[in-house]
Amino acid sequence: MIRSTLSVLLIGALGAGCATTSFSPQHSVISAKNKVAPSLIHVSPVKEVFQRGERKEVSVTGSGFIISADGYVVTNEHVAGKSDYVRCVLFDKDEVGAEVVGTDPYTDIAVLKLNTDRTDLPFVKLGDSSKLESGQSVMAMGSPHGLSRSVSLGIVSVTDRNMEALGSKGAPYNNWVQTDAAINPGNSGGPLVNIKGEVIGINTRKLSGADNVGFAIPIDIAKQVIAEIIANGDVTRSDIGITFQEMTRITEDPTRKGVVIASVDPLSPSFDAKIKPGDILL
Repeated sequence: MIRSTLSVLLIGALGAGCATTSFSPQHSVISAKNKVAPSLIHVSPVKEVFQRGERKEVSVTGSGFIISADGYVVTNEHVAGKSDYVRCVLFDKDEVGAEVVGTDPYTDIAVLKLNTDRTDLPFVKLGDSSKLESGQSVMAMGSPHGLSRSVSLGIVSVTDRNMEALGSKGAPYNNWVQTDAAINPGNSGGPLVNIKGEVIGINTRKLSGADNVGFAIPIDIAKQVIAEIIANGDVTRSDIGITFQEMTRITEDPTRKGVVIASVDPLSPSFDAKIKPGDILL
């Protein structure tokens, strides 16, 4: 009786294990990768530089991904900005030229348009970065060091890292998705992908001197910028002409709310409204 019971339990356990094999974490990762991989782009812009008074063309390596069947591509501004022309290698190794539709240095986003008549190109599904949680599995995809079709696996470390606190001045309108998925030179502009195969960020930078501390632009920020670039060629923003500094014991009673106005730009709306440095904005 005992042997029979053990046999039934063992068979049941093995059966349960076999039944869940197709839903293993590895299967989910591979499935998500396969959804995005056909839309990956190896981006090689050619930029004009001057060295010792001589004009030279320099090729840059980056990544991108297709967002529409007619060939719109997203990458980073620091990859494709100020390019003479852009050469793209598709996942099937077909080489296609691309035009720069527009760029936005304030978020480090650029949109390209492939020079092709095809209207059946594979494209990614854009996810919702507002639903990201720390610890969630993600993949960084792209061309690190020129090695196209590369994938690295990690987790979301922080969903809204403010890089200005670390002294960074680049892309000031972003709160970054921090990840330990490996992001290296050449990954810039590639997709950060969740386990569903949705793009939830744009790989952009790594922390200098650190191992696997990388940052991606949240896709919710990117969606707004991409739509405006495609519609208008650039992004229009308002500016009231003031900068702020944190309330401190030196400037004011620490129990008070608000921020201190640090400076006011001349000829700005705030200057015309007679707002002055040292005022408290509630």
